[in-house]
Amino acid sequence: MIRPGPSDSISSEKTVNNNNLTTQSTAKIGSSFYKQTGILQLESLARSLHIPISKQSLAALSFALHLKLPLTKESIEPFIKQSLALPPQLHEAGLLSALLALSKGIHLSNTAVEQLAQLLNLHQEPTDKSKVLHKTEAALHQPEEEGKTADDPSASEPDEQLPLEADDAAHLFLETVKKHPVLDLLNRLPGKNRQRHIILPFNFKEDSCSIKGSLRLLCNERPGGSLEVTSLNLAAVSPNHEWFVQATKNIAGGLAIRMQVYPEPKDPKAIVNSLSSISDTVSIGFEKPDTFQDFKEESYSSFEIRA
Repeated sequence: MIRPGPSDSISSEKTVNNNNLTTQSTAKIGSSFYKQTGILQLESLARSLHIPISKQSLAALSFALHLKLPLTKESIEPFIKQSLALPPQLHEAGLLSALLALSKGIHLSNTAVEQLAQLLNLHQEPTDKSKVLHKTEAALHQPEEEGKTADDPSASEPDEQLPLEADDAAHLFLETVKKHPVLDLLNRLPGKNRQRHIILPFNFKEDSCSIKGSLRLLCNERPGGSLEVTSLNLAAVSPNHEWFVQATKNIAGGLAIRMQVYPEPKDPKAIVNSLSSISDTVSIGFEKPDTFQDFKEESYSSFEIRA
């Protein structure tokens, strides 16, 4: 079994105690090592299966391992070809959509794959280069704040606060699923070993605030029809940042949250403090999140969500 190590296994940590909350500002030292090791292992697997090595084939193998799909050239290559027919920014999202459906016994049409890929894709739309150039030139003539430089992303970063209550968020998730019956069906079907992946995309825009992403749950079915959540993950992009949040149960039985925010926000401590009411510990790092990394890593523990 090929299992890349967790990206924060080797790290340099600065710990700050805040009442019962432990905040870890983590400098990722070992992430590149583990990522490179995982790529080498996937390349070796691709060679053994006689699959040409490419970004798409390595992603396909990584998803197939996580979803416990058969690892053969005949079972993988058709989905690589299917995803390559999509626009480049949808390749990886399309590949995941097709393989996730396959893990639940469904073969999606090209149209269905593209529709799901558009829901899951977090790549920013192409930007007008002339506008970027104009904005950059204007910024050069603006006075710099003390201690801030033109290259500091937090220098001109506005506050990003989402004006969304819990009930509003639930409504937002449900409305998205209702509009996409294929996704609704996939969320209801179990996968291998009675595990169930549930994906809830969202795209929130109000006034100056906007954020697009997906809440992704990996669940185990339990007797009586209940679900045990083994991994809760949120991936999102806002105008200034990329986010990845993973929640698991720690050794002591409390909730642990691991976050990646890129680039580093101007007040990471405020982000951590906002989670103090629901989590015992928060680990926050500032490296660029890998796309669909929760489908490329093993889950370490589990916790339950009750209504």
